[in-house]
Amino acid sequence: MGSQLPDEELFVGKELFVGKECDSDEDECGCGIRYYDRDFPERCKPGGLEYFQSMADLAIDFYNKQNSSKYHVVELIKFDEVTTMDVYLSLCFSGKLDDSDAVLFQASMVDGVEEGFTITNVDIVDKCTF
Repeated sequence: MGSQLPDEELFVGKELFVGKECDSDEDECGCGIRYYDRDFPERCKPGGLEYFQSMADLAIDFYNKQNSSKYHVVELIKFDEVTTMDVYLSLCFSGKLDDSDAVLFQASMVDGVEEGFTITNVDIVDKCTF
């Protein structure tokens, strides 16, 4: 199902530690940062909601093209970033068709040093797994 964080992740404050500890917000060690969480806004990095929303819009467009559908984004729920040599983005958002109830989407994206920006996966899910 696209890139996911390993099971040993531990969310503490703003940082999402992936099997090791980070000393700073610079994220040089490959740790993740939860930039947005609708349910815990005090734990997240400030600002940038328009940028995060644009990532959800790109993901839903990708899903619609792959599945010949016309979903639109209702609400951004979570947005994480893990930086190694490339930048891995995970987002969870709700979307719906014009005449239906909202469903939950999870998307994985990579902003690669060599390959550029790629959406690796967008699925309808029962719950967010990150």
